[in-house]
Amino acid sequence: MKKTLLFIAAAMMSAASFAQDDVKVSMADENPFKFSADESYVTIFLGDETKTTAGLDDANFIYFGPDGDNGRNLWVWGDTFGWPEKNDLNSFGVPGDYMSVSVLNVGWSGLGYNIAKDNPVNLSFIDSNWAFHMAVKTTYKGAIDFKLTDANGMEAAIALGAEPYESDAPIADFPRDGEWYNIDIPMSYFEDQFEFTFEDATNYADKNYFVVLAGGVEGTVVDYDAVFFHGPKVDADIINQVPEADAINGIKVTKASDNAIYDLTGRRVANATKGIYIQNGKKFIK
Repeated sequence: MKKTLLFIAAAMMSAASFAQDDVKVSMADENPFKFSADESYVTIFLGDETKTTAGLDDANFIYFGPDGDNGRNLWVWGDTFGWPEKNDLNSFGVPGDYMSVSVLNVGWSGLGYNIAKDNPVNLSFIDSNWAFHMAVKTTYKGAIDFKLTDANGMEAAIALGAEPYESDAPIADFPRDGEWYNIDIPMSYFEDQFEFTFEDATNYADKNYFVVLAGGVEGTVVDYDAVFFHGPKVDADIINQVPEADAINGIKVTKASDNAIYDLTGRRVANATKGIYIQNGKKFIK
């Protein structure tokens, strides 16, 4: 059952931050996101210069953004968005290191970060111990919507505004003052609200994994930045450990040549209890 969402009174909208259920909204200048060497970051968008200023090793960052060589693309639907000049700082104070889109004159807008059917990745390690982060700024007063899609096609709608975005109820809002605001959401919230989970995402493909919808008002500019999942430190190559069919009764095993243990669905397990498992391509019973 979905939780009841409590909205903060309009008078509070000028405050630097507010929280709505498990969704946290805060002003980036006053509450900047802090990277940790003890976490991993699966980044849909994070500027290279911002990543450098974070001062973390590459092992902390797992890139999941556009990559034409690996079947990941950013598609603007129906020429509905343009790309305005960026002349501002991003949510970390880095010049121009963010994304900016402007609604064109066709009455609607949308873009999708898409992963091709033939280039799957493994996202099953993103569980309830993880969270989602993004930053957004605009002066547009209407509702805007960001969507995530899990392996089963379930969508988590991050609708932001005082009113719904089409059929998506708002989960929060932020002041439309042209300043950066951080949006932080635990994965458990997506599970509770949308039955959204990456549990089955061992072979994640053929999805729009991140979508931006900004309405149909020509000239609307929406800026977004630092779009990523973050959680306990994992092997940076885990995203490439995609199960594939094996000769052992068609059971799925990982492509990785390590000593990791997997259950019969191909999911990696940290602590194997009694049952049948696969290690290095061979079944064993514990």
